[in-house]
Amino acid sequence: MSEIRLNFENCYGIKKMNQKLKFADNNISVIYASNGTMKTSFANVFRDLSEGKMPCDRVYNLPTICEVLNENDIQINPENILVISPFDEQITAEQGKLMADASLQRRYMDIHKSLADAKKKLMSDIKILLKYGPRTKFEPEQELSNDFKSSIKDIYKTLTTIRDTIASGISNNFKMSDIEHSILFDSKALDFYKKESNAQLIKRYAEKYDELMEKSKFLQKGVFDHRNFVNVAKNLKENGYFAAKHQVVINYKEEGIILPPIDDEEQLNKLLEEEKEKILNDTEIKKIFEKISAEITANKATKDLDQYLLKNSELIIELEDIDAFKKKVWYEAFKENINNLDTLIKIYDESMEALNKISKEAEEQQTKWSGVLTVFKERFFVPFKIEPSNQEDVILKNALPAFRYIFEQTGNGLHGIEKDQLLDVLSTGERRAYYLLDLIYKVEIKAEGNIETVLILDDIADSFDYKNKYAIIEYLKDIRDRVGSNGKKLFKIIVLTHNFDFYRTVGSRIAKGKNCYIAAETETGIELTAGQYIKNYFNYIKGKCLAGEIQFILTAIPFVRNLIEYTYLDTDPEYSDYINLTNILHMKPVSKTLLLSDIQTIFNKYWLNNAATFAIGNTDKVFDLIEAEANRIIADPVLYNQINVENKIVLSMGIRLKAEELMINQITQYVPNGADIISRIMQETNQTGALFDEYVKNLDCFPISHKRNLEKVVMMTPENIHINSFMYEPILDMHGLHLVKLYKDITA
Repeated sequence: MSEIRLNFENCYGIKKMNQKLKFADNNISVIYASNGTMKTSFANVFRDLSEGKMPCDRVYNLPTICEVLNENDIQINPENILVISPFDEQITAEQGKLMADASLQRRYMDIHKSLADAKKKLMSDIKILLKYGPRTKFEPEQELSNDFKSSIKDIYKTLTTIRDTIASGISNNFKMSDIEHSILFDSKALDFYKKESNAQLIKRYAEKYDELMEKSKFLQKGVFDHRNFVNVAKNLKENGYFAAKHQVVINYKEEGIILPPIDDEEQLNKLLEEEKEKILNDTEIKKIFEKISAEITANKATKDLDQYLLKNSELIIELEDIDAFKKKVWYEAFKENINNLDTLIKIYDESMEALNKISKEAEEQQTKWSGVLTVFKERFFVPFKIEPSNQEDVILKNALPAFRYIFEQTGNGLHGIEKDQLLDVLSTGERRAYYLLDLIYKVEIKAEGNIETVLILDDIADSFDYKNKYAIIEYLKDIRDRVGSNGKKLFKIIVLTHNFDFYRTVGSRIAKGKNCYIAAETETGIELTAGQYIKNYFNYIKGKCLAGEIQFILTAIPFVRNLIEYTYLDTDPEYSDYINLTNILHMKPVSKTLLLSDIQTIFNKYWLNNAATFAIGNTDKVFDLIEAEANRIIADPVLYNQINVENKIVLSMGIRLKAEELMINQITQYVPNGADIISRIMQETNQTGALFDEYVKNLDCFPISHKRNLEKVVMMTPENIHINSFMYEPILDMHGLHLVKLYKDITA
């Protein structure tokens, strides 16, 4: 892949972009984009493509074109794209839990999603069957685990046990329609059952019930009691037994006694109810029930239980062993949802083999992580060591701890520390170094897979401390030089940044001045212009000045002024030249009289070694040249949409001069003693700020918009006019349109 061609239309914030990025000479392209220009949108486009998705226009939903083609005009495959996002503190904290191969995690999560969906459906149905509303704070999964005295982690094992028990054949002395789970197993009810005196009453009730059951003419405990009777009647009806004119014959326990044949379910149920009534209306058993009821009603918290047992007194026998009763209710509930239960366990069983394969792959990644941590330790400077820990759970289950963190401090030795505590004690720069683990790991995975990759790095060095910033640059150089099995370089790197210092360093040290771009927003879209300012900017404008280009001569005025200021004392005779250049940057009585020839003389004396000839035969005034050049720039969108430093410096000079002239005229005209105030201010170092303070204090008669525009002048222009090799990044970051608007507003 020697080049890629980008053709974007309506891709997030990119209206249009058509650009070739060449990698034949150097495997890296560096793009400087000021905030809000296109950087995030550019990264989002590639992130979508890496995931097999089509980018879009989020705001207007305009039709999108998105082509990323190689030199053979073939669209690049998703697997050949890798995007590393900018540092995010919250995301970085989460990466401490899980930093794994995305495809491996995705496979794992897909399997568990299907399990979770099936389990959610089953548990939702069970909750409804137990008569709980959807918003009730009742979690069937947790309650089930508690009742079966198992861990919630072993829920599938518990459900399998329930399924196997149901399959073995069970019957219960109740119907699910009669069960009110929230009443029977309320915490207060459970306390009631466990009280010794109450437990004895319940036991006596159960014993008497069994005794009466034995006396029944045809019911027999453990063989054919009324619960079996209910099931028989129900199943015969559902299977059309009576509809087919079949009959049921009941044998009494007394040998030879046979009841008349029964022709329908109603007769069968009537027979059962009569026999139950004989048991439940027995004088002694009723007395025991009344004692139980009295104990229940003695506590207001269990009054609902009393009413419930009054209607369902046959359930009292189940309360003797409450733990067993809980399980019986679960069995009955799942029996009524047996199809969903079977489906869930089937999905679980089928998933185990796939999960075991993923688990083996996860174990293999321990070696990869060890290599990544070695690279991290060797290259980046942080006060801690990282060791892999619990690797399989880290990769697959998002479990903690992902790593062991060993904090190192001079004089205090080594100390183990939790991840959350670690992130609290690290500086922002050190946290960002921690975030680089993600970059290293993903790069190593691509390299190991021998996958030729377009690597998009979105502001990875933003706000790093310098020692780690340069470590990143060295690591980028290593990535650039990585080769695959075919001997060709694997990575085609696109570095996006709004940090001009990082742009300039990467551009000069790794890109060697090639494939360096500055993104500019135009009326039609985004253009990448050939990178400027990679090398010494002042040598560049020096050549332009010697060639007589007015724009650059004006641009150099703040620089040469600073040279004199830093070289001479204010008592030296040379300092008068500093004053002359200051008279060009601030509105003074002589500002409109200084000539271009005066500039040439000063430049030759302090900077150009008498080589400048740009003012020979020229009588132009510098003030007029600044105004003319500023008007030329604001009239041409191509000029002010560019990121050029020189355009913005000239505009800033023009803005300040116009603003100061405005304030001087109005203070002199409208403020008492205005002339004296102006005379005093012109002796001060911060003339613009002092003029603004007097304007605000004395001229509230003018519209508030005047004050706001002048305030912008005070805030925006100083950094643009005090220029040296460390201070022109703010000029680059400011869009030219802001200065154009301010110039027009001040002029108006």
